[in-house]
Amino acid sequence: MEKLKVIFEATQKRFIAARNERLIIHDIDVRRWALMANMAEDIQIPNFVASQSWVLRFKKKMNIVSRKVTKFVTRSYDDERVDLKVKPDEFLALEAKPYLENRGMAAFGNSDQSGFLRELHSGRSLTFRGERHVPGRIQSQNAMTHSYTIQSTITCDGRMFPQMLLCLQEVGGKFGPQVEKIMFDAPNIHAMASSSGKLTKAHVLSWFEKDYFPFAEKDSTILLDSRSGQKDQEAIDKLIPAGKTLRLLTIPAGRCKF
Repeated sequence: MEKLKVIFEATQKRFIAARNERLIIHDIDVRRWALMANMAEDIQIPNFVASQSWVLRFKKKMNIVSRKVTKFVTRSYDDERVDLKVKPDEFLALEAKPYLENRGMAAFGNSDQSGFLRELHSGRSLTFRGERHVPGRIQSQNAMTHSYTIQSTITCDGRMFPQMLLCLQEVGGKFGPQVEKIMFDAPNIHAMASSSGKLTKAHVLSWFEKDYFPFAEKDSTILLDSRSGQKDQEAIDKLIPAGKTLRLLTIPAGRCKF
């Protein structure tokens, strides 16, 4: 019994190490590890074959089940995750904190783009048991894949800028004459259009000019993510009004989720 316990613990150790490495494991691997453990000079139980019943008992005791793999990752996955967790702290300490302390919370802002589907829906539905295909009716396929986008700004002292950019989806990427005639003109909305409802570099530059600089402090810092349209420092600098300065901080790619 003591030797069986040693085999179990050795197999358990290999299993845990393999899962920590994100390796895909099957019953044959468990059996192979058990047989390798039995080959040790001080073990070697005669006729031990790591049978299917032994494997089943091992899995039951270890609370191991077969699950669908939900994500495939490379060897560098864990290294990248550690890097992602460390660098946000470094970024805040080295880049953001000094400007926050020197210029004050009112001069330090954050802005991001938020996309919205034109038609909201539920991904589940009640239906009859055994029904293999469950279609769900929507008004428009196009409305399920295209969105409208807003970009707003908030400062570290909790102040929302009084105007935001709203980009709507329009054929040809611009409002038609009839739309312009009947479109509601809200004082806190800067409305633009694109063919996809998403912001391009031109939209971002227009946001800086009309929705950011008019309401920003004299010496301001803005924290943005790494979207390509928001990183053209030269184009942005040309829009800075006389008497104002801007420090643009870009959040490193992949860090926003942390």
